[in-house]
Amino acid sequence: MALTPEQLAHLTKLSHLQSLAARTAAVTGDLQDQIDALDSGAIKSVKVNGTALTPAEGAVDVLVTVEKKTTPNTGYAASYVVKANGVAVGDPIDVAKDWVLSAVDKGTVTAEDKAAGGKFENDEDFAVGDRYIDMTFNVKAGGAETPTHIYLNVQEFIDIYEAGDGLQESSGTFSIKIDSTSVGGLTVGSNGLKLAIVTADTYSGNTKTADGVAGAMSGADKYKLDNVSTGANKVTVTTAGSGAIEIDGTSHTIVNIATDAEVNEMIDAALPAPSANSGE
Repeated sequence: MALTPEQLAHLTKLSHLQSLAARTAAVTGDLQDQIDALDSGAIKSVKVNGTALTPAEGAVDVLVTVEKKTTPNTGYAASYVVKANGVAVGDPIDVAKDWVLSAVDKGTVTAEDKAAGGKFENDEDFAVGDRYIDMTFNVKAGGAETPTHIYLNVQEFIDIYEAGDGLQESSGTFSIKIDSTSVGGLTVGSNGLKLAIVTADTYSGNTKTADGVAGAMSGADKYKLDNVSTGANKVTVTTAGSGAIEIDGTSHTIVNIATDAEVNEMIDAALPAPSANSGE
C-alpha cells in the first residue's frame, strides 16, 4: 500500500539503506545477465556479399532481383545474375545451348529435297508435296555448337477431301452446284436449297383463288396442270353393275337399274300367269 506524507517524512536507519542496496544489486545482476545473453546472439549489422546495408526506420530492406545479361556468358544460350539491393550475389545462372530449341519453321517437301543430296533423299517417310515442321536445336558436338534439324511430317494429320456429285470445292470451301440444264426454279443460297416460284399465287381481294406453281417442273408437267379443269375430282366405280360411282369418296347414282321385283311386276302386268299344267 502507498505511504502517507507523514510516513514518508520519517527518518530511516542505515540497515534500511543496506536492504535497499542489496535489492538493487540483485535486480541489476538479473538485467546484466539478460543483456549478456542478447549481446551474444544479437545481429549488429546486415551485409550483402560483404557490403553493409544501412537500416532505415529500424529495419533493413533487402531487395532481391534476377537480371538477364545482355550478352550471355561464353558457350551458353543465356545467363542470369541474382542481385540483392543491386549487388550481384552468388554464381551466375547459365542456360546451356545443348539441345535448346532455337527456331521453328514450316515447309513443303520439294523435288530438290528428294533428289541426291537433298535433306529427304533417303527418308521414305517424306514424299514430294508433304508438309512438315522444321525444329532447329543447338547441339554441342566436341565443344562446337552445331544446329541440328528435326523434321516432323504433319501430312498424316491432314485429311484431304474431294467434292462428290452435286458438290464443288473452291479454295477449301464446299458448296452445292446447280446443273445449268435444270428446268428452272432451283437455287441455292446461304439458307440452303430453294424452289423459286414460277407462277405466283393469285388473289381476288383478300381471298386466294389459285396457288402458285414452284419451279423444278418440266414444261410438259406444267402444261398438263394448266389443262386440268377447275374442280376436277377423283372418280371411281362404287360397285360393279350398281350404276353408281364415287366422286371424292361420295357415291352418286348415274343410271337407275331395275330391281328383280320391278322386272317381275312388269312381266306380271303384261303377260298372264302360266297355267299349272304348263311345261308338262
